[in-house]
Amino acid sequence: MNTRAKKASCKYSKDDEDEIIRLYTIDKLDTVKIAKKFNTYNTTIRRILIRNNIKIRTSSEVRKYVKLEDIKDKEGTPEFDYFIGLLATDGCITNNRIVLDFAQQNKELLDYWNEFLGNKCNILCSTHKIFRTPQYRIQFTNREIAEYLGTFGIIPRKSFNLHLKYINWNVLRGIIDGDGCVIDRNHDTTLALGITSGCKEFLEQIKTFLEQYNLTVYIKESNRNLNLTCDLYVYKSLDILFIYKHLYQNAHYFLKRKE
Repeated sequence: MNTRAKKASCKYSKDDEDEIIRLYTIDKLDTVKIAKKFNTYNTTIRRILIRNNIKIRTSSEVRKYVKLEDIKDKEGTPEFDYFIGLLATDGCITNNRIVLDFAQQNKELLDYWNEFLGNKCNILCSTHKIFRTPQYRIQFTNREIAEYLGTFGIIPRKSFNLHLKYINWNVLRGIIDGDGCVIDRNHDTTLALGITSGCKEFLEQIKTFLEQYNLTVYIKESNRNLNLTCDLYVYKSLDILFIYKHLYQNAHYFLKRKE
């Protein structure tokens, strides 16, 4: 019997059960996260909660726990700015529903987003309709949050009409984690930093931000699959090193594989 299965089969002390109840009812952690803390299965956590007359939350109830103050109270922090950048690139707002979803290689970003929201959401897993690969998502519906994010430029149908309230290094890190890439231009000897968007105005906004530091930035238009897209590039090695230093200095949230 493996360690986890053995732990699942053991009785928990009253202190353990009290802690499980606290994590679920006060901290609003889901049963999966609590199970990880106790090295057991979420079904075991559910049984403990039910045995203690704790009502298990439905998916719709979980979504209702995300309140405006969960986000608004963090305004002005590096973490808030990071998620403005991430939502600008990979977020979607439709009918007051805020959605972030990623492929498996970027799932850690949803762990960050959930932590930012107070661990109040379930991370849902589905299969991508085209590529048949795992796709992970956090979604919740809140009209107040949707309207509040709109004041920062996170609006419905923003793909071709995106302009953020401001850009700083934390916002830019979120943008790069969403739509940025590092390009190998010459077999690991020359690199370029690139950001792709369907909105040229958005890239112009990023370009203006970077140029205030005397960095050289290019924007190029191209047709991909009959759709006009734009790419922002930084080619100079010293400029890329400058950006790297400012993006990750004292950073809390970032996609590790891109860093």
